[in-house]
Amino acid sequence: MSKYIERKLLTGCSVVHIVNDGSEVVIAALLPLIAQEFLLSYFQIGVLLASYLLILGIFQIAFGYLSEKFSEKILLSFGLGIVMVSSFLISQTQIFSALFAFNCMAGIGASTFHPANFTLVSRVYEGNVQRDKVMGVIAGVGDLGVLIAFFSNGFIGQFFGWRLAFLIWGVLAALAIIIHSILSRNSSYVCSTNDSSNTHSKSDENKPSSYSSKVKWGLVLILALNFCIGAAYRTYLAFTPLFLTTTKGFSTAIADSIMSIMIAVGVISISLSGFIFKKYGKRRIELLTLLVLGVVSILFAFVQLTVAIIILLLMVGFSLYIMYPIVLTLVADLTHFEKRGRSYGYFMSISWIGGAFSSFLNGILSEIFGLFIIYIVVAVIMLLCIGLVAFSSADLWSKKLNDVDN
Repeated sequence: MSKYIERKLLTGCSVVHIVNDGSEVVIAALLPLIAQEFLLSYFQIGVLLASYLLILGIFQIAFGYLSEKFSEKILLSFGLGIVMVSSFLISQTQIFSALFAFNCMAGIGASTFHPANFTLVSRVYEGNVQRDKVMGVIAGVGDLGVLIAFFSNGFIGQFFGWRLAFLIWGVLAALAIIIHSILSRNSSYVCSTNDSSNTHSKSDENKPSSYSSKVKWGLVLILALNFCIGAAYRTYLAFTPLFLTTTKGFSTAIADSIMSIMIAVGVISISLSGFIFKKYGKRRIELLTLLVLGVVSILFAFVQLTVAIIILLLMVGFSLYIMYPIVLTLVADLTHFEKRGRSYGYFMSISWIGGAFSSFLNGILSEIFGLFIIYIVVAVIMLLCIGLVAFSSADLWSKKLNDVDN
């Protein structure tokens, strides 16, 4: 595949990634306004968020398999088309049951993107020393969409109504489909059918035909980490705007602006992840960020000063977001080329399921104790993750596990 075609494909994926990931958090950014209009309890909020993430997680497994058999181009356009339609429908809904149903529909559409996208990128750069850097950058592009969603939707929702925000993201989804189709014209997205034989033989020549027991335990560890990271990520992304408006007195626009600053720091950390991992090592960075996130979460639950809130959220952004490139590159290091699509389907799925679990649990706990308790839960989860990483095999973090047989 030529460099020009690679750039076109990655540009197309980046555009879709921005819109897809941005659309995923529109409801979180507008949650204070939606909860107020529909008179939602914390439990209903938890169910609304958890159902979306659970569907997103379950369907990503299926689309992970499909990404190995069908054109990623078709899958990406199909999924974004569903997101577009559901956004338009949500903007017109008047009752909670309809909002719930259309939000679940949006989860189905969004579930196509990540398995297809990361499979494509990892295949295009299979055996390339720049793969970790590219994976970090492409992940950061998606978070740029999250940043845009939080920065814009708070103001749009507060001054023009939350329904307009969903209409705008529906239009953006339609434009992304068109741009993606143009950039991917006359090029194949299924790298495994043509280009994979050469790259596969180079990067997987030392990998045994079946996974060793150490590799399997390594994959189980990554699954557990991804579940916990997903739980922490969704706690901050989905509940923090509500936490800032209901307990700290911020308006929706200001709360979402603070969130966008947090995400901007996260995007920077992701973009620098390749350099940081190379200099300090993935395991050391993982342990440090888990520790920082745990301590900061406890402080965030009780702090009242606006400046302190912003500083703590900046630390959250850097620590939380840099964890994802670690997991993504570990999956690529440990899995076989021809199983890459389903692998990313499983691992992205478990992250969303972790988010669904935390959203449901957060709704129940907040109903009983108040919203502050959910950040204490994050701190406990990070402590458990530190134990998992500290006692894991050093080979897992140095690309050596696949060279170890049973």
